[in-house]
Amino acid sequence: MYINGMDIRKKYFNGQEINKALINGVNTLEVQPKIIASDSFNRADSVISLGKADTGQTWLSLDNCIFGINKNRAFLELGGPSLWHITLETRVSDVNIEVDVTFSTGSGGGLIFRCSSRNSYLDALINPSGLVLRKNVAGTVSTMGSYSFTPIAKAIYHLKVALNGDDITVFLDGVQRISVTEPYNRIATLHGLRASPYGAYFDNFKVEGLA
Repeated sequence: MYINGMDIRKKYFNGQEINKALINGVNTLEVQPKIIASDSFNRADSVISLGKADTGQTWLSLDNCIFGINKNRAFLELGGPSLWHITLETRVSDVNIEVDVTFSTGSGGGLIFRCSSRNSYLDALINPSGLVLRKNVAGTVSTMGSYSFTPIAKAIYHLKVALNGDDITVFLDGVQRISVTEPYNRIATLHGLRASPYGAYFDNFKVEGLA
């Protein structure tokens, strides 16, 4: 591709694709965020498995729970003993994670991230009281931050978590609502979906590298 007679060539820097071009006499260097994992769930309905993400990673449950697919959305089909989450391996801990979530009255859903075992992880969850950011350390759960609002049943909420070193920022529908500094599980690379418990549906899951 050429702009003003200059050839735009794709290159890579620190594992991310860049486009370098001379436009109107100005040398530009644009780093495009790298999509590490994504899943639209646009495949056949299932009550036994999520299968593989669009980017090829296999969805894994650490809690013997079962997530399935219904009308191109993920949902919790069968819960484990007390936790309801499913993850995939990304091999990266500093990422942006996003999902669209909707749920029925009394339930909730969100994201689990920097997970190293069934009882060691962080999560951001929309529940009947609002939005909460928590950590689970060997089975002991504590709240790191929260934002109060009254979710509307069957409304679609866009949830995003930005992980950059010890800095964790949570966005709801594009607006920053929670920001904390937390070193726990800093290098864990399992990220995924969190239900609480039944009635949540997930769509447009994405894990993206930092630009």
